[in-house]
Amino acid sequence: MGPTTQPNTEEPLAESDPLAGTGYTAVRRLGVGGMGEVFEARHMGLGKLVVVKLIHLAIADDPKFADRLRVEAQALASVSSPHLVSVTDIGRTPDGRAFFVMERLQGVTFRHALAERGPIHPREAITWTIQVLDGLEVANRAGIIHRDIKLDNVFLCDPVAGQAPIVKVLDFGVAKVVQSTDASFPAPKYATEEGSLVGSPRYVSPEQVRQGAVDARTDVYGVGMLLYQLLVGHDPFSHYRNVPELLHAHLVEIPRAPSAVVPRQHAPYCLPELDHVILKALAKNPADRHQSAEEFAYYLRHILARLPEPTSPIPGGNGTSIIPRTAPVHATGHGTAIIPLPSLAGAANDHRPIEEAPADLHYGEEVPPVANGFDNVPGHTQPMWTPPSAGASPRGLFLTVMVGTAVVFAAVLLALLRMIGVLG
Repeated sequence: MGPTTQPNTEEPLAESDPLAGTGYTAVRRLGVGGMGEVFEARHMGLGKLVVVKLIHLAIADDPKFADRLRVEAQALASVSSPHLVSVTDIGRTPDGRAFFVMERLQGVTFRHALAERGPIHPREAITWTIQVLDGLEVANRAGIIHRDIKLDNVFLCDPVAGQAPIVKVLDFGVAKVVQSTDASFPAPKYATEEGSLVGSPRYVSPEQVRQGAVDARTDVYGVGMLLYQLLVGHDPFSHYRNVPELLHAHLVEIPRAPSAVVPRQHAPYCLPELDHVILKALAKNPADRHQSAEEFAYYLRHILARLPEPTSPIPGGNGTSIIPRTAPVHATGHGTAIIPLPSLAGAANDHRPIEEAPADLHYGEEVPPVANGFDNVPGHTQPMWTPPSAGASPRGLFLTVMVGTAVVFAAVLLALLRMIGVLG
C-alpha cells in the first residue's frame, strides 16, 4: 500500500530540519523516545512520504545505540512480507545521527482499535492474528525473534479499494537475532547486559522473565497474549498492578479460558477449540506451546473456517487515518524496556498502571535503574527480585498448611490421651 500525500495537513517543523543533507526533508515530528525521534519525511527526489527513525544527537557517538538501530533496520530489510513494515534506506545525518527509513502507513495500532471498539469480534480478531503470525513466521525463519509483540506494535492499515485491512508487525527495536546466514546482516555487536529483562511486562514470556533462551515460541506466547486481549478487552493478568506480581503470574498462573470472559454477544463464536489453541500458546513451558507461528496460524485458520456466520454486521473498521487523529504508528508503544531486574525489587508499592510507562522507556533502550518508572527505592538497597520457586504456588502452600495442621492436631490428641490415662 503506497503512502498518501497530504500537502494541506503538513505542519512545518519549529526547529531546523534534522534530516538536512540526507536526501530527505522532515515534514513533522511524529514521536519522541529515550533513544530517538520519529519523523514524517519526504524523499526529495521522488516526493514520496516516508517515516524516518533517528537517534538523538546526544547519543549519536555511542556505538551501542547506533548498533541497535542498525540491527532493527537490517532485520526488517532482510525479510519480505506484506505483514511486516518495510525498510527502504539506512544512513547517517551530517552530524553523525544514525537513521533508517520505513514505509509510511495509514491506519491505527491495535491498541487504538481496541480502545475505540472494545473487545473485537472473534472472527475479526482471529483474522488479524493470523496475519500477525504470517509476518512473524517469515521473521522467525530468518532467525529474527521479535520479543515484544503487543497491541502498540501491531498496526491495522486502512482498507484500500474495498479490500480487507492489512495487518503489519512493527518495531523490531529489541529483536533477538538467533542466526544469520546473510553476511551483510551481522548479529548485534553489543549483547544485552546480563540480568536484564527484555520486553514489556504485560506480554513477556516465562523464559524472558527467567532470562533464558528465546526462540520462535517466545513470539508465539506474545501473540497468544495479543489474541486474548483482542477477544476479551484486557490481558489475562490485568488484575495485577505491579511488576513483580505480574511477572510471577507469567511464571505460574494459568489464565482463565477466553470464552469465560468474552462479551456475551461474542460467546457463540468462542468455540472450545479456540480456548484450547490460545491457552496452548500461553503454556508456561515452551515445549508445550505451538512450536512455530506457522503451526499456531494453522489451527486458527481451521477454527476460523468453522465459526458461525455473524447474525449482524461486524462493527468498526471505518478506516480512519492515523494522521492526524492519533499518535504515530512508528513510535514504540507503552512500556517497552530492557529493565535491570534489581530495579523490580522496589516496584511492589508502585500501583500505577504498568502501561503508563515514562517516555524514556520508548524504543527498548536500557533505562537507568532510578529512572525506569518501576523503582521507588533510592539507591536500590533492596535485594534483586527473583522468581518464586515452584513450591510457592497456591496449591503447594495449601498442602503445606494441611500437613502442618494434621501434625499439630495429632500431637495435641496424643497429649490429651496421655493426660486421661488412656495411654501408658
